[in-house]
Amino acid sequence: MFETHFRKNITHDRIHQRLGLSNITRNHRDKSCRDCYPPDLLFSDNFSIFWTWYSSEYPAQSFTYFTQQYLEELAYVTGEDIWIAIIDLILSIRYSHIPSIDFETLQQEIWNIYNISEGFQIDPYLH
Repeated sequence: MFETHFRKNITHDRIHQRLGLSNITRNHRDKSCRDCYPPDLLFSDNFSIFWTWYSSEYPAQSFTYFTQQYLEELAYVTGEDIWIAIIDLILSIRYSHIPSIDFETLQQEIWNIYNISEGFQIDPYLH
């Protein structure tokens, strides 16, 4: 799944270059593109804790408005929707290179850390 995500990022960035536009959502959507979906400037505390943890553990380079929203969704989704929100969260992030971790293992890791840190209200490194 990471390979597909990475290829989509490359295609998206090439369309940006070809069209010379900062927002190309009408032509090609990529929820991990900061130009098309800039993040909110005000980060919640739990998002800051999440990003500090995630970007130190994985080759995460940047996030978008959607990354912030998908993390917030984890507070109220249930059942199988939890996994959909986590998949969306992972794919809303740009990476410097393809992570070496298995995609499903990463999903479980995020969910485990989410629970241990009480929704990223507590620094996961303190446990």
